[in-house]
Amino acid sequence: MSKEKKLSKSVTAAELDEKLNQDPDYPNLKAQQERHFQDLREQLTKAEQPLVGALNDAGISVKSIWDLVNTKQPYPGAIPILIEHLKHSYPFRIREGIARALTVRDAGEAAYAELVNEFKSLPDSTDTTQHGFKWALGN
Repeated sequence: MSKEKKLSKSVTAAELDEKLNQDPDYPNLKAQQERHFQDLREQLTKAEQPLVGALNDAGISVKSIWDLVNTKQPYPGAIPILIEHLKHSYPFRIREGIARALTVRDAGEAAYAELVNEFKSLPDSTDTTQHGFKWALGN
């Protein structure tokens, strides 16, 4: 019975943070994790430069594909560029952004056809980034 009580006791975020900060290894692990994510962000930023450059050259000002994903403004001029770049071998996280940017009403039949083709051609995998891409395609 006492084991059940221990499991059911909730912990606030502040309490958890305090407990983690008492662990002498935690600051090093946290710094290592931050370096890892910063390296990943830099790799993805570098990898998506051809796409970002093509969009900017077409007058669509973005720093990342996610700028389109997160806007409510229409971007019809970007659709043909996105369709073309969906076929490129970008990392799955970037390809996921392209797929998400193409799942807008204005994308049209050509985008739909490409999304379906990509979905059908992508093998099943346990890779979480590939899974996110395939999910975005199926959306």
